[in-house]
Amino acid sequence: MKPLLVAAIFFSAACARHDGNEAQHESLRKLGHDITKVVASAKNPDSVDDPTAFRYRVHQQVIPLRERLERIRQHTNTGVRTDGANDKDPTDKQMKDRDKVEAELNQMEEQLNQIDSPPAETPNAADRLAEDANRSSYWKRFGPYLAERQWGTVREDYSGDQNGWSYFPHAQAQSRAYRWGEDGLLGLADRQARLCFAPALWNGNDPCLKERLFGLTGPEGNHGEDVKELYYYLDATPTASYLKALYKYPHERFPYEKLLQEANDRKRDMRLPEYELIDTGCFERGYFDMLVQYAKADAEDILIRLSFTNR
Repeated sequence: MKPLLVAAIFFSAACARHDGNEAQHESLRKLGHDITKVVASAKNPDSVDDPTAFRYRVHQQVIPLRERLERIRQHTNTGVRTDGANDKDPTDKQMKDRDKVEAELNQMEEQLNQIDSPPAETPNAADRLAEDANRSSYWKRFGPYLAERQWGTVREDYSGDQNGWSYFPHAQAQSRAYRWGEDGLLGLADRQARLCFAPALWNGNDPCLKERLFGLTGPEGNHGEDVKELYYYLDATPTASYLKALYKYPHERFPYEKLLQEANDRKRDMRLPEYELIDTGCFERGYFDMLVQYAKADAEDILIRLSFTNR
């Protein structure tokens, strides 16, 4: 019975290899058929009202085809068959079969490239800095240039007594236009601040939106000017190709009045420390974390992600 058993094992293995090759050829045939359909529709559109949208639809169709193509290529080049066995010493016939499959895959890939060019390699940090320096690509045109406080500055001071602190207070910033700039919360802008982006928040309790940083002016603070917020700069690249920051916003009403009053009371003793936002206890009853991320796919192709966590 042993010779029969050995023969049965070899026969089963041969069938498995045959089934694996058949499955691979069938996958290749289906892929070629699907690519032909997509290429035909891309080259002969019935009507194209929006060329950009049409190219995007073609690109979305090509993505899964490229993935299938690469899976077959990897399967072929590594000698891994569908039955899980490995070709440690492939025969001449197996090598010829692989060369034939690789040629077909290359031809299919060329067809896809004709209707949808593969994505260019993303430049690294050194490339971005070099491109910006020689002005071939303006990577630094957009960055974290938006002021987080434009109110209470000499830039906006048109007072008769040149008192910039009181001429444009924080309370007026929500309803009064600036003349020489803009501000925002962890925002993004071009160098001239002609195009600005920043989030605006509301916790349902504040009398106004949270659009900019709050703080005390020079005369208001017990040790001079002092911002009263909790925010953190977490990451950045020299060309602002990636930026990351975190802002903490309490659930309850923001203690504007309490911060101002406490700082005023502490002026009687200059040895007393500043009264900070966290000292008010406003975060003890819950707060929101806002994580802001900016990423550049290109010098002027900017992606924005705002992530909120209820704490």
